Amino acid sequence: MNTVDEWRLATASAADVVGPSNVDDDCALVTASEDFARFLQHIPGCFMEIGNGADGECGSSLHNPRYDFNDDALQIGADYWVCLVERVLSTSSADQK
Repeated sequence: MNTVDEWRLATASAADVVGPSNVDDDCALVTASEDFARFLQHIPGCFMEIGNGADGECGSSLHNPRYDFNDDALQIGADYWVCLVERVLSTSSADQK
């Protein structure tokens, strides 16, 4: 389970990068092979997926012989992490004032 504050930070940052209409903040739970839920039992956090696209040549899921990593997702991912870090740092510095 994602913690509320971290979920808010993650979804707000994602919305800043790709626009609110491109953020699914109520998607199905993913339990595949991720152990991240165990971390969240000990420290606050949020699991999220950037996605590879559902259509076209990059639309195949992982572990599929037709899978093709969507290189365009790299910039989106990098922009997301920069936005998230800036948001966390600005929140932290505001709390210290």
